[in-house]
Amino acid sequence: KDLYEATSIHRVLQKLFDLPEPLYHHHDLIHDEAAEKLSKSKKAQSLKELRAQGWSAHQVRAAIGFMPDDFGVYRGLHVDEYLDFFARAYQLGTERKGTIARLVEFTSLEDMLQKPTSALSKGMKQRLCLAKTMLNDPELLILDEPTAGLDPRARIEIRLLLKVLRGDMGKTIVISSHILEDLEEICDRVAVIEAGEVIAEGTVGGLKDQAQRGMRYVIEPRGEPDAVRETLA
Repeated sequence: KDLYEATSIHRVLQKLFDLPEPLYHHHDLIHDEAAEKLSKSKKAQSLKELRAQGWSAHQVRAAIGFMPDDFGVYRGLHVDEYLDFFARAYQLGTERKGTIARLVEFTSLEDMLQKPTSALSKGMKQRLCLAKTMLNDPELLILDEPTAGLDPRARIEIRLLLKVLRGDMGKTIVISSHILEDLEEICDRVAVIEAGEVIAEGTVGGLKDQAQRGMRYVIEPRGEPDAVRETLA
């Protein structure tokens, strides 16, 4: 759903991230490693403002699905138990089993249901986390480094899932990542964040062109200056 049409979700996104317009189906945040993503005080203030607009904490949680970069697994739980636990936490009722079955099929976890979550590979854990994030059918997905640390095949599989979520299921997706080749394939627009500030925003291709136009090379010659000038002439 376009963020211009889903105005309530647009407000949530702006309050949480202070991103400039325009925003589209799939937006990415590219940050440097030293930048703080969101401070506790900023998030607290954002929630206060949302409540002032009539949003309850339950409505915010229902509208947003968050997939962290590195999430914990419960060693004693198998994959099916893990999903069932969080489905109950989301207070899913009679639809719980059907929702889990659809997400298991969507993420191709059928053969993993009886395996301990702690025994899964990084790629399988990312699929499991995505399935868990989708249990409450959120309108907005916020994904932190969803393809980081994955092998090429697993990265392609995650990208394909995100394309389906965006295109076929109409989800608005925000990704925080530094893997530009992935972003160029799946994102409509990106925002570059440095030290907590948005310093550039646009398409990946547009930002690449902009960076190349502003690139400057500094040459430090060695030897006689006249010989260097003659060589460069």
